[in-house]
Amino acid sequence: MRTTLMDKISDWTEKDLLALIDNQVEENIELDYKACGALQNTDKKKTEISKDVSAFANSAGGIIVYGIKEEGHIPSCLDDGFDPAEITKEWLEQVIHSNIQRKIEGILIKPIPLHKTHPGRVAYVVSIPQSTRAPHQASDKRFYKRYNFTSAPMEEYEVRDVSRRNDGPLLKLSFTSMQVHQWSTLDQKSAVQLEISPTIENHSEIPAEYISIQIYIDQSISKLVSTGECTKTNTVVSKRIDKKQIAFNTLHINHHTQNKLPIFKGTGFSLLSRPIIINAELGNPFYLAYELFAPHMDMASGATKVIPESNYFSFSPASIEDVAEFIDD
Repeated sequence: MRTTLMDKISDWTEKDLLALIDNQVEENIELDYKACGALQNTDKKKTEISKDVSAFANSAGGIIVYGIKEEGHIPSCLDDGFDPAEITKEWLEQVIHSNIQRKIEGILIKPIPLHKTHPGRVAYVVSIPQSTRAPHQASDKRFYKRYNFTSAPMEEYEVRDVSRRNDGPLLKLSFTSMQVHQWSTLDQKSAVQLEISPTIENHSEIPAEYISIQIYIDQSISKLVSTGECTKTNTVVSKRIDKKQIAFNTLHINHHTQNKLPIFKGTGFSLLSRPIIINAELGNPFYLAYELFAPHMDMASGATKVIPESNYFSFSPASIEDVAEFIDD
């Protein structure tokens, strides 16, 4: 069971690319689709590659899939793929590293053989971390950021803000899930009980000693059974996610160094010793979201779409289009 489509691109196959298309996973601040025409051995295309890759590193990091066509930011189909003897992994690495200053550490490039759809051809998935050495300059001597679905030039103050990224921690939160059991409801629908665990990771050398986290649970799920060690508030908020207005219940977590270690750079750290437990209907998608605050760090936020299927859970990133709006106290 894959916990999220965005985990471990080294394990990705053609099946994962087709899952992005089948699940209509929309482009967002951390995901971009490019048709095969984006990788060509011309100065213009090399400049575009440097803009897109540096924009992810200067922002929240993310993934570019070269070889998927999109319509209205929704993936429509796999493109014809690349001849791996002409557009090679090594060529793409060289284009990225020679056209972006300074060098971005930690970029991963995964060729995906298209055995089923285009035998002998490949797509390329590029994973770009949020850089602690930002800002990074594209080959046109400008600095870019991710804005909505595009790479946009940064304002002067944004360049200065990003350059101070090393002054504090750099935290990101993700969700993992485990199925507890499955049953049929009175109206003959299939339901499942899930254990949801929020995991935090620090991408900076600066340890995080105090964190305040708001976790949002989609109100459409049938039941919130247990909040683990979170504090459930009476606040309901509305957020616009994936072009839909979603109502959320709000949970709160405080993490501090009293009786706990700081969160150092490295592997994921589970925020809870006991998971959040929810009941949901199989095949009925719902959303999880979060806002994360720490001293000397800009607020981090994100959203995840969860599709519970029998013996499999699809976790994919979702696009938050505005901040929370309080609708009930």
